[in-house]
Amino acid sequence: MMIGSKMNKIAKLETYKDVITKVICDPPLALCNFRKCHVCRDFVSSLQTELMEAYNDHAVDDQQWTSTDRPQLLTVTMHLDEFAENFSEKVVIKLVRHDFKAKSQSAFLKQKKEVLVDGEFVVIGDFSDNFPFVVQDVAQGYHWNNAQAAIHPWVITTAMNKTFCIVR
Repeated sequence: MMIGSKMNKIAKLETYKDVITKVICDPPLALCNFRKCHVCRDFVSSLQTELMEAYNDHAVDDQQWTSTDRPQLLTVTMHLDEFAENFSEKVVIKLVRHDFKAKSQSAFLKQKKEVLVDGEFVVIGDFSDNFPFVVQDVAQGYHWNNAQAAIHPWVITTAMNKTFCIVR
């Protein structure tokens, strides 16, 4: 949404981190990330106003992922009011929560790895989707083959700073 709408050029918001710093307190509190802080609760509406002043157009071209039978990146033209509202609802509020959760989980995992003692280990697993096989120079009939593999990577970290990876 930021690249397709040329937000980095028009509104001077280069990355998602710039957006986050505009809508939460500095330094941020845990309440800020869940829109419960009384100080920064109105920062999102001020960002909407700032976007409307920066664009001063009536329409904004934006790129959005849509998925019907397959995901597609479409260019959508929206009215400025609709764009500002979508940006604040879809991106800002969800992005701030996601950023907080990701950083909290990362800090927790890092702390757990640092205090491991002998006999303890950390296991991280990922349940991934099915991946189709890619075969080079195949017969045309192979296109209709629906063979897939489910990949389950696991990483085990021990107290001796040894890491083992298992892909099943």
